[in-house]
Amino acid sequence: MVDRRDALLVIQWNVRAFMGVKNWPWMKLYFKIKPLLRSAEAEKEMANMKEEFLKLKEAYAKSEARRKELEEKMVSLLQEKNDLQLQVQAVS
Repeated sequence: MVDRRDALLVIQWNVRAFMGVKNWPWMKLYFKIKPLLRSAEAEKEMANMKEEFLKLKEAYAKSEARRKELEEKMVSLLQEKNDLQLQVQAVS
């Protein structure tokens, strides 16, 4: 019960303090600038995400090329193995 009363007192105090400063010129300026700051931050985040996307896309392309190369090598090794098995069977 005491915690609840203390919480209500703190909320009331904060609201009174805000009501006192909300019409000050610097506070009005802050209210106008704050959304702009948020949008600038969002733009920076978007640029970072785009850069990260390009890096990941490049890494994916490299890994895909490497995978195809290894698959081709595996096919050639399998063919060579089969040829050697046929030679061993022919000799036996």
